Amino acid sequence: MYVHTPAARSCRRFLFLALLLPLFAGCAGGAPLKSFPPVAASAISQEIDNVPFHPQQALQCGPAALATVLGWSGVEVSPESLEPLLFLPERRGTLQPEIKAQTRRHGRIPYAIPGEPAALVDELAAGHPVLVLQNNGVSWAPAWHYAVVVGLNPETETLRLRSGTHEDYELGYRTFLKTWQRSEYWAITVLPPAQMPTSLGPAPVLSAITDFARVAEPAAVEQALRAALTRWPADTGLRFALANHHYEHGDLEQAEKEYRQILAMAPGAVMARNNLAWLLAEQGRTDEAMKVLPDDPERTATELPQDPWAASLADTAAFVRCRANGGSIAQCETASRD
Repeated sequence: MYVHTPAARSCRRFLFLALLLPLFAGCAGGAPLKSFPPVAASAISQEIDNVPFHPQQALQCGPAALATVLGWSGVEVSPESLEPLLFLPERRGTLQPEIKAQTRRHGRIPYAIPGEPAALVDELAAGHPVLVLQNNGVSWAPAWHYAVVVGLNPETETLRLRSGTHEDYELGYRTFLKTWQRSEYWAITVLPPAQMPTSLGPAPVLSAITDFARVAEPAAVEQALRAALTRWPADTGLRFALANHHYEHGDLEQAEKEYRQILAMAPGAVMARNNLAWLLAEQGRTDEAMKVLPDDPERTATELPQDPWAASLADTAAFVRCRANGGSIAQCETASRD
């Protein structure tokens, strides 16, 4: 059966069908209905601690849900303060990109978790509430609703949610999955920079941190990257991002250290070799820079056509030669592009 709670009815006027059809065109045929994995009752909390409750008022479906997860993460904010930032009058609702954007602007990182019940369970088991999008109507007449999953009871096969005007709203597995399925299982967990999601690997985590870096303070970005490297110390993509972050903010010593660490782990990492040579040449250490570069950069680019960094090696080599001949950084940057 379909669920039409008071909260869902108050949310359903947020977004017109014509608005959301482009976002959810893939739902027309219906994503497969998935199932929850077996979970030991002792392995998961029936309710995560310290998750605030914000009763939803009119036009506050998204703001109330976001205020809930932000509050749990340590950012105290009210739905009323979020409403003008999230609610789009011309669209009568809050769209998922706005939820993510405001999360970042409040110093937190939104991680889109895999659309799998197992991923939801993993985050809950780690103590992370999960903001989900449900459709409490039908595909052709949607009633879109944001809620926050705060716990799970494997014995009764129910989930506990902060939902609309209900602080502890219990929903059976199957009913929840049906409503979540209609949003193609869209869900995010909202975390401070020092915390990592449990259901994602390094690549999607790096993507989320990269989006966060566009609006966040440099210290928060570095904190997130270091937390990710603590989790995945051998991941060269994360370490390269940290090296570039140091370079961008003028900490050349730390940038050099990270580039060299990448090359120690992966000598064939062209991206690190290219950037380290450039960094050294900027400092006038051109002999060191030449040793970092391959003997024939153009040949390397030909041998590695799928590596976008390989094509930059020749330009970097030109920059290094120019610096070795006494050119300024600005002059040599221009010469390397010619």
